[in-house]
Amino acid sequence: MNWRNIVEELFNNIDDLLTLCPSCVPDDPCISEFSLLLPMDIQVLSECCACLLENVLESKQNLYRIYRYNEAGESVAIYKLGDVIVEVSSSTATIVPIDRIEIYIEMLQETGAQDLEILKKWLAELNKSSG
Repeated sequence: MNWRNIVEELFNNIDDLLTLCPSCVPDDPCISEFSLLLPMDIQVLSECCACLLENVLESKQNLYRIYRYNEAGESVAIYKLGDVIVEVSSSTATIVPIDRIEIYIEMLQETGAQDLEILKKWLAELNKSSG
């Protein structure tokens, strides 16, 4: 499962997904930000896109995921796809290409994330099992 698969499913089911996401309107600008191409850098998307992604990703039983709380106390789900990490909270979604994970970890460290060691261990284990 990779980024392209998720975006294709999102576009194929956009009408149904929009009914599940009250923060979205059909012409929401964030929807046009979705690209089938893998982002080259870390990309942060709005509340609407976070909701859309969460609904697609949560339906996937075979995805590795971990749950944590961010510094604002929001519940956050982090999903590992073949080519990206996707972090989803109720207010944003962050797309992290695999080659940018170190920068992502540094960003979390700067925000004072308390559970950083657990996240690092989880990512290291996933890298071992996929490598």
